[in-house]
Amino acid sequence: MDVTEHGLGIATAVNQLVQTGLATHRAIGELLGMHPTDLAAIGHLAAEGPMTQEQLRQRLRLGKGSMTALVTRLERAGHIRRAPHPSDGRASLLAATDQVVQAREASRHRMTQALAAAADRRTPAEREAIAAFLRDAAEIQRRMVSELLERTARAAKG
Repeated sequence: MDVTEHGLGIATAVNQLVQTGLATHRAIGELLGMHPTDLAAIGHLAAEGPMTQEQLRQRLRLGKGSMTALVTRLERAGHIRRAPHPSDGRASLLAATDQVVQAREASRHRMTQALAAAADRRTPAEREAIAAFLRDAAEIQRRMVSELLERTARAAKG
């Protein structure tokens, strides 16, 4: 596939956006006094709702020991709470506390407002094109992650 100079320029801009997004994530974690992995855990719980420790572990791609330490750390800090699982008496559900979700959202509010203002400066057609491109880019990244994880799993099997 031949790639145009315009396409490469947009790909470069997306890569810059990803890098600044990662830097923003780290800065929010520092502001809240949380490790980036802790913040990622809170992000999953805030976006997806309560889930088991195993479900969260799979999303974060952590080992069982690391996951136990993370949950203990977040629970002691008051960032998550456990509740009995409604159908599995052996499991519990983890949920982000309202306080940490509100703190996370407050720290992201300024960025969200600035991005919305930038979008508002575009025409409706431009906004739709940008949104469509970003959805495509997200799907490309999801496929890339899946492929990389599959290659990692194959390599681990030998």
